[in-house]
Amino acid sequence: MNMKKIKKIWNDNRIPCLFCLVLITVVVVFLSMILPMYAKNGDKYGNRLVGIEDVKIDKDTEKDIQDMFTSNENVSDVIAFTKGKILNVLINLNDNVDVNTLVDPSASVVDALTSDQLKFYDIQIFITSKISNEDEGDIEKTIVGYKNSEADSFSWTNNR
Repeated sequence: MNMKKIKKIWNDNRIPCLFCLVLITVVVVFLSMILPMYAKNGDKYGNRLVGIEDVKIDKDTEKDIQDMFTSNENVSDVIAFTKGKILNVLINLNDNVDVNTLVDPSASVVDALTSDQLKFYDIQIFITSKISNEDEGDIEKTIVGYKNSEADSFSWTNNR
């Protein structure tokens, strides 16, 4: 093709060519922004769990934490498990037991962990009880205590 034919094609189709060029550019920019958000290759925790092998909380420790609370006559059920860097302790109390009765004893969870584990893991404790109320019927009351790995004590929800 000679130069005159190319100029003629460009002059006759300038608008459609520019539209296609802009459309292709928009699609490429859009995909380059969206695709990284949906990448599936990699750990969902990223590098936050580096070193967890050295301070792993084993099933025996979780069982010891559960046993701490099951001996209490106000407790009906206890579950302790780790998920990532968080140790979760779920405590269900018997009906009509005030959730505040276990706030102070629940801090003893830290006694079951080593100092290295306390520096690595966050701890959250959920205490739940079903309270019968004549006016409102059965109410399930839950309070949550949270201890960051760098904190010395638990912070509790203010619905106590």
